[in-house]
Amino acid sequence: MGAGLAIWGIFGGAVGGLVGYLAFGVGGALWCMVLGANAFAILFAAMVVAWRRLHRPANLDRQADVMADALRSQLPAVPPVPSPAPEKPRRKVGR
Repeated sequence: MGAGLAIWGIFGGAVGGLVGYLAFGVGGALWCMVLGANAFAILFAAMVVAWRRLHRPANLDRQADVMADALRSQLPAVPPVPSPAPEKPRRKVGR
């Protein structure tokens, strides 16, 4: 993933630098190079995460459920907390 981030960052920097130079001149090229490199690297990382989540083996979900059940069975049983009694309306005293 590191090599992909570097490649996408370089590509994003090149695209950002070109657009920044055409739009704002040399100073804009430098800023847009940095912004483009960051944006493309973040985009690549998001695509990798999405790809891994979509193509995750199905047995990982089952393993996670089994582990969660095992952990839950080790927790002490907590008695339910009783709800407070509703307040009775107060009687009017006096007149």
